[in-house]
Amino acid sequence: MVSNDEIRKKLSDKKEGKKQIKKNLAEDRTPSSEEIKMKFKQKKEVPSENRGYLFCKTCNGYYELQQGESASNFESCQCGGKLKHIDTLDSLNLSYKPNKNK
Repeated sequence: MVSNDEIRKKLSDKKEGKKQIKKNLAEDRTPSSEEIKMKFKQKKEVPSENRGYLFCKTCNGYYELQQGESASNFESCQCGGKLKHIDTLDSLNLSYKPNKNK
């Protein structure tokens, strides 16, 4: 059986632990919600580096264009199908995600 003194000691230790956590957070200077919103807004305004994708209707494969590449650098898909340049995968309206190994 646990004595009242032991219970008081555990509660006291728990309160001290919470105080220490608050102190640590204050010392680390946790950013305010306004600062976090501003950072997300700034990140959102950065232009995307996306150069688009090449999509094959034959095998439903796609390839994300890398820096220095353009759609004209590619003649056809590995499966022999014709490639189509698209800006985003969302524009495909597929019910499933195609294989990304093309």
